[in-house]
Amino acid sequence: MDGVKYKLVVKKVIPVSTQDPEGAIPVYRDIYVGDLEKLPEVPTKMEDLRFLKILTKEQLLSIIAKVPAGFLTKLEAKLLIHVVMQYEKAVAFTDLERGTFSQEYYPDYVIRMVPHMVVHDLQPLNAVTIQDTLLPL
Repeated sequence: MDGVKYKLVVKKVIPVSTQDPEGAIPVYRDIYVGDLEKLPEVPTKMEDLRFLKILTKEQLLSIIAKVPAGFLTKLEAKLLIHVVMQYEKAVAFTDLERGTFSQEYYPDYVIRMVPHMVVHDLQPLNAVTIQDTLLPL
């Protein structure tokens, strides 16, 4: 690879981390969850589950299939099934089922662009680009 020119370290461009003095600092509110129900001592059996709402039996089985064999005890697997069924609205299998965070708790944010210098003369950049296209892959 003789004759290949790399960018000198001196010419390396490093992004600048900066604060936007005009940018608003988002205010986050605490999320009140309420009193949580106690977990059952003996979770419901798979045969007794009712798949009426969002989660189907096939989807639940696909979640359980991703748990490595021997990772959970039989009782822990039953508890996992119970918790997933209880909070089935939190599971999304497609982008259409996906939700967004409430703006009440997570306000929108603005990403401002840092002003930069416009480069009018691109000849030095073009020279390097053209030189690089001649290199074998």
